[in-house]
Amino acid sequence: MGHTRLGYIPKSKKFKALLENYFSNGAFDNSEIEKAIITIAGATLEAAKEGMRIAKSDKGVQFIFSLLTQIVSSSSNDNWYDEMKNLGININNKSQYFDLSCESQKLVDQYLFHNNLGSDLSEMAQSAMGDALSSVVKSETVNLFKSDNDLQSRFNKNTEQENFVCISKSFFSGFLNRYLNFFLSRISVDTNRGKMIRNLQDNRDFNKSLKIHCDQTSYIVEDFSRGWYGKTRYKNKIDKPDTTGFVATALDKLKNEMIMQGKGK
Repeated sequence: MGHTRLGYIPKSKKFKALLENYFSNGAFDNSEIEKAIITIAGATLEAAKEGMRIAKSDKGVQFIFSLLTQIVSSSSNDNWYDEMKNLGININNKSQYFDLSCESQKLVDQYLFHNNLGSDLSEMAQSAMGDALSSVVKSETVNLFKSDNDLQSRFNKNTEQENFVCISKSFFSGFLNRYLNFFLSRISVDTNRGKMIRNLQDNRDFNKSLKIHCDQTSYIVEDFSRGWYGKTRYKNKIDKPDTTGFVATALDKLKNEMIMQGKGK
């Protein structure tokens, strides 16, 4: 399952261009802008590529995505709430998204603590898990705390496969966003003596641009996840070794996508 680009993939500005747009707001003169862009873009992308490699073997990241997959792949079952309780997620037919989110986060916290698996990567993955779960249910109601529909029915508005595609893209986009931000916050300060963020509006504008960039970079995962889920679910019940392999391949795809972006392609 190599890295293939399946036709045209919608893209935002390349990462260097994203930074260039941000730095061109007057905080630097022209020579400083170019130097800062080259240094920060290069260092951040190199760090991100290395992070994608390390994340493949992070057991916390693996567990979190496996949990997401189990929630989605069993959501059409009549005994879904019982299956969730067996996983350690105590919800029922009166529960709403907030309950599912809290229970899932609590289960992850317990797993990471008892297995001594806490890491920066697992924390980023845990935050991205919240994005992924809400991406499935948010379109069904504005209020995520209360709805006329039971929680399971909101999952079942789409097929299991489409829900898996949705959580995959959202999870890896959120994970990449947090990883890039993690290094940007350090590299930018070291390189530019704190000039990068001048005020809260600058910070909001840049984070918005970075989210769009990560969303569009993660399109590479979308087609892969659709085909993978169909083939894997057809053969058998998806288990942790299956999702571990999926995570490794998806992270490779993100890494290779960033390499191509670094080459300006």
